[in-house]
Amino acid sequence: MIADDIAHGHVLLADWLLLLAAVLFLVEAGAVIVATRTEPARPAIGRGILIAAGLAALAVAWLVL
Repeated sequence: MIADDIAHGHVLLADWLLLLAAVLFLVEAGAVIVATRTEPARPAIGRGILIAAGLAALAVAWLVL
């Protein structure tokens, strides 16, 4: 079902993916702000994973449109 929507375009799926990407970017931005205010010398292990997931959701959303 999702593969058919991706192939032929599905606006609702694209809207949900864009919303998911926005939420992932905001959560990552919040994590960066908290990490820089608490302990700037200690890097987080998974830094950038949410950005990559957000970019992937954004790319799939553009493909669906």
